[in-house]
Amino acid sequence: MHRRLSDIPSVVSPEILLGLSYHAKLGGKGFTHYAAVKVANINKIPDHMVSLSVPKLTYAQTEHNKGQSVKHSYDNLYEWIRNEGYQENNVDGLTHFEQYPMKQDPYDTDPEFTILVPVTK
Repeated sequence: MHRRLSDIPSVVSPEILLGLSYHAKLGGKGFTHYAAVKVANINKIPDHMVSLSVPKLTYAQTEHNKGQSVKHSYDNLYEWIRNEGYQENNVDGLTHFEQYPMKQDPYDTDPEFTILVPVTK
């Protein structure tokens, strides 16, 4: 995505890389992960890329910092969701997404990012 960012028209926040995770459609196990950026409009989709629409929803969110366990960060967020009386709201199969600083090395084994899970009361 870093190399292809300039190919994408109308990028809204070029400093943020999105990681979108959807339930797998085939076989019902696992998930499909997309690296994406938010755009103002979709006029042209670059070759070898796809367009996804993410609906406006309510999200529970937390920050995952360097040195923390990713599993622990997710477990804490899902526990908070349950304790506060929310339920996951997997619209169109979207289970969660992450926001990464675009400048972060994509191969960093200890990344920082924001976790967002769609929820409903």
